[in-house]
Amino acid sequence: MQKKNNFRFELLMDAGNGAQKAGDILIKAFAKKGVYVFIEPIIPAEISPPKRTPFSLSGAVIRLSDSDITNIGSFSDLVLVEHEILLERRLQDQEFTEGCTILLDLGSKKRAQDAYEAVEKKAADAGYNVV
Repeated sequence: MQKKNNFRFELLMDAGNGAQKAGDILIKAFAKKGVYVFIEPIIPAEISPPKRTPFSLSGAVIRLSDSDITNIGSFSDLVLVEHEILLERRLQDQEFTEGCTILLDLGSKKRAQDAYEAVEKKAADAGYNVV
């Protein structure tokens, strides 16, 4: 297996749920280990957007490398996402690598079964692995 020099991942949550803070904590930990990091926050346009809407998308895109980096890169290898609405919204941007692993929180799946199944199918059809 070939070693990857760059790795980009995303933390996606509703605004106010701590994704940006988690990103800050992670980049400090990686930097202390000597990993080169680049972070780009995802900030909602509204001040207090309603939860579980596409407008509440907040988070951090983090790129890691074993050498100096000057930008965030184009495609993510791993995505951690709070619920299906945010994943649906982020899939529209087409910024995931082929075979990207998506860790989708299924805590709300019972109340939105059809929506979860639809977005999981859309992600799988695009070549992503939803876990």
